[in-house]
Amino acid sequence: MLADGSISTRHAATVVAMTDKIDDLLADQSAPLYETALLAFAAEHDPDTLSRFASGLYARVDQDGALRDFERAHRHRDLTAHRRPGGAGPAAGEFTCELHEYLATVFDVLGRPTPGPNGEPDTRTPGQRRHDALLEALKLLFASGTLPTANGCATTLVLTAQVDEFATGTGILQTGHGYAVPTAVADRWLDPKAKAILVLLSKTKSIVGYSDQHRLFTEQQRLAMFARDKGCSYPGCDAPLSWTQAHHVTDYAKTKRTRVDDGTLVCRQNHAMFEQMGWSSIMLNELPHWVPPAWVDPEQRPRRNRMHDGPG
Repeated sequence: MLADGSISTRHAATVVAMTDKIDDLLADQSAPLYETALLAFAAEHDPDTLSRFASGLYARVDQDGALRDFERAHRHRDLTAHRRPGGAGPAAGEFTCELHEYLATVFDVLGRPTPGPNGEPDTRTPGQRRHDALLEALKLLFASGTLPTANGCATTLVLTAQVDEFATGTGILQTGHGYAVPTAVADRWLDPKAKAILVLLSKTKSIVGYSDQHRLFTEQQRLAMFARDKGCSYPGCDAPLSWTQAHHVTDYAKTKRTRVDDGTLVCRQNHAMFEQMGWSSIMLNELPHWVPPAWVDPEQRPRRNRMHDGPG
């Protein structure tokens, strides 16, 4: 088949390698049938698809050998994360089939393209979507409360900042592992669905405030905003309470306050993107509204989300 061009050299290499793997005790009986099945499949499929088919068929023909392969992969499992001085960095490793399957399932659910509020296409690359999906899955895991405790405390992402710098938005926060993060960036980390706490310190390092909610909104304040907003307040978004973050309508750096009458709930996607898209928030008649950029509405008329409004 290789000579007449029915299969490529990659096809042939896969057939030979997989046939040679069969245990000697099974080879005389099974190898010829196995090889014939692979060649027939190779004539109609690409080399990568052939490799998956060959592996699955091998697991049926030589179950002991397949088990040894899985045990070998388990012994060589590895994951290493390298962090540069700024805290970011690459990760690499050897993943088992089980871990890959969990990751693939997470990517299927959380890594799908997400359109913008006005139907704009998702501009993230597939790799960026997979990164964001893994991050989202970890946040959901933290929020579930099922992780083991650490020294009697729930496993929690901890950030600290000086209260004056946090109020002005000009300083930095420090992670629990000692990395400096600009306030404007770290502010997006404080997802109310995840277990994250912000501790505000005075110049003498005494604690002057802390929160496990975004920008010090309390649980009671979030519930009050939910009673009013019913979900994400961003125009056209129907995200429910469980998908939202607490948002200061007027920037905290200006008001230095956290109040229900100047706060609203916004889903994570829109909360992360609204500034980049040119939108801003205001309160009108004690209700949160959003001002579109001029390219959406030249008159920039404020909009209120009515997706959650009930009958009447």
